[in-house]
Amino acid sequence: MAITLDQLIEWKNIPQSLALYGESHYHIDLYYKKLVTVIKADETIIFHNFDYNFESVRDTLLSESLFAESTLVVIKSGDKIKSTDLVNLSKIADKVKTNKLIYIFYGYEKEVKEVFGDRAFRFFQPREGELISILKQEISSRKLIFDKESIDELIIRTGGNLSIAINELHKLSLSDKKQFYKQDIIQSVSLVAELETDEVLSKFIEQNNLNIIIDYVSLNNIDYLEIFIYLNKFIWDIYLFKSAILSSNNLNSLSILGKRLPPQVEKLLIKMAHKLSIKQISNILIISMKFESLIKSGKFGNKESLAIASLSQIEKVLVS
Repeated sequence: MAITLDQLIEWKNIPQSLALYGESHYHIDLYYKKLVTVIKADETIIFHNFDYNFESVRDTLLSESLFAESTLVVIKSGDKIKSTDLVNLSKIADKVKTNKLIYIFYGYEKEVKEVFGDRAFRFFQPREGELISILKQEISSRKLIFDKESIDELIIRTGGNLSIAINELHKLSLSDKKQFYKQDIIQSVSLVAELETDEVLSKFIEQNNLNIIIDYVSLNNIDYLEIFIYLNKFIWDIYLFKSAILSSNNLNSLSILGKRLPPQVEKLLIKMAHKLSIKQISNILIISMKFESLIKSGKFGNKESLAIASLSQIEKVLVS
């Protein structure tokens, strides 16, 4: 029977190298914090996808710090890192017993499992029951009071995205108000409606005009991080439809995504898949994921200026 990550944490038996990856950013970040607490390294050095290079990570794993007996080396990435890099870094970490390596990939890549084997732990988006349970815990930890209708409304307005929902809870906790009803959520939480957002993103791609997104964000009081998280999902879905087109496969969301989308959304994805090249799709994903990674790292203070700069980069991709 496979050993779970919870068991490794409970036994305080953390491998020299491991990977956390998947679609649930919330669970990835949660278990990363648990691992850091258990490992208790004297020093933690984090490489993000925008400052990653193999030599720097390798040298950090191999080096002995003057100020620390043990070092935790972390790679946080929304971009794919070469499998050969990961294989070599994992081997180095296994040999250097004083230092450990954690590879965090926000997304799904089968190569992660191939490289790390049973030391790769994938996190899926939670099902509705687990989603509600987690939100109740988060609400309680912030000393807020929600009834069932207000929780349901929060889930609806955040599109079931746990990370966005928790971000909204954080913003609500900053107010003097502690008890929230359905109408409070309607007034306080921006609606991330799938069809509306898909249409806005499609219009941005077609017209190559970043003001479309800027105006949408301003009008609906939406956090730029929410938009870019959604953009990542939207472009990834376009990539899957593009792959189906190139493979001459059946163009329906059930066979491509494993779920049936509303017809309007499906038509938009097919239209965008015909419009964009694989290279354009890949470059947009890189830019969008870099924005998300930078904001989550806390290393970039002005979110709006970074968002506008990232959208300008995407505009250049669209005309390439």
